[in-house]
Amino acid sequence: MKKIYWLLFGVFFLSAISLQAQDDDIISPERPGFTNPPSIVPRKSIQIESGFYFESDKDKNTNIKTDLFFYPTTLFRYGLLKNVELRLQIDIAGISNSGNGSASGSVSGLNPVIISTKVYMSKEKKPWPESAILFALLLPYFSKEELRAEYPAPIVGFNFENTLNKKLSLGYTVGLVWNGYDANPKSYITISPTYNFTKKIAGFIELYSFFQNHAVPDERLDVGLTYTPLKNLQMDVYGGPGIAGPTTNYFISAGIAFRLPK
Repeated sequence: MKKIYWLLFGVFFLSAISLQAQDDDIISPERPGFTNPPSIVPRKSIQIESGFYFESDKDKNTNIKTDLFFYPTTLFRYGLLKNVELRLQIDIAGISNSGNGSASGSVSGLNPVIISTKVYMSKEKKPWPESAILFALLLPYFSKEELRAEYPAPIVGFNFENTLNKKLSLGYTVGLVWNGYDANPKSYITISPTYNFTKKIAGFIELYSFFQNHAVPDERLDVGLTYTPLKNLQMDVYGGPGIAGPTTNYFISAGIAFRLPK
């Protein structure tokens, strides 16, 4: 897995040699799924991506069940420069644990706020993919105390996409994420082919994994559909199960993304 990570890391820097601006016609949100496209919001435009998310996890060792809700999870994106956007993520979260004794309980409220910037690096130039880099910081302030992290937590992601033909594209993302409680990051990698059934309807399947030294990798699968009735509006639904890892789990999500001005 680490070899794949460093290979994709190398592809990113090779593709970055030809720094260019992107096309900015059709909306390209980061939802649905976990594989973020490299596209950014056009300059002076605002894009809002919001939706509902539910996940249920059961620990294989303790049998403690955890239900997680985001109602909603919302990402605000602003095109600052031709190749740079600023971002703000605000989530209202609910967590419910059911198990033995003190393991049971629930809490809800404002989740830690995430600020970030995304830099568009290059258009696709075969065989090199379209690419971008994301820098984010989870802030241990403002959120509900029970949901608050102890320290600021950085996130770094490298986003890639290859067009395989007129109907099919392949997105993939690699990165590192810290949890705000210790200095040990998790690596993550995703891969997602997307097929355009029509100009307005597309479907995707996605595999992704979180892995860390001396820990069991968390590997998951999801599928979803998007509907784009207007060039600045997209609706989506997706979900899936865990396929390997320390918990048995599943999740489902639905949402909308729109861009202003038109």
